[in-house]
Amino acid sequence: MRNLREVRPNLHFNVPRGLDMLLPFFGADAALARDCLARLRAVFYAGAALPSATWKRLIAVAEKVREELLWLTTAWGSTETSPAVTSAHWRLEGAGCIGNPLPGLELKLVPNSGQGGEGVARGAARRANCACAAYRCSRVIATRRS
Repeated sequence: MRNLREVRPNLHFNVPRGLDMLLPFFGADAALARDCLARLRAVFYAGAALPSATWKRLIAVAEKVREELLWLTTAWGSTETSPAVTSAHWRLEGAGCIGNPLPGLELKLVPNSGQGGEGVARGAARRANCACAAYRCSRVIATRRS
């Protein structure tokens, strides 16, 4: 907390659980909340879905110490492909949006019926021994839920 107070960031990157862990500190110390949130141009979160409750709590705290609405944004990617496949580059109204595919990328989400799957990148999907033959022609990235 001392570092956040001293640095007074203008951009904050975190995972949803990290944001959730900051909220009690902000709630208990308005000066800390002001020091950490007042200068922010954006909060970027990734690594997991941000719960709506965390979004709402963060916005509520920010409204008390900021003149402008806090900008929260996210992206979605996969370890098997890259850190980002999508990006939300517009003001989001709440949690639950992963954005649009980045330029030059295509994204296709398909149900996996709970069967799981293997991460398959475009080059791997073209290999003759690829276990995901059904995905070869559609270039789908299938990932296992953890």
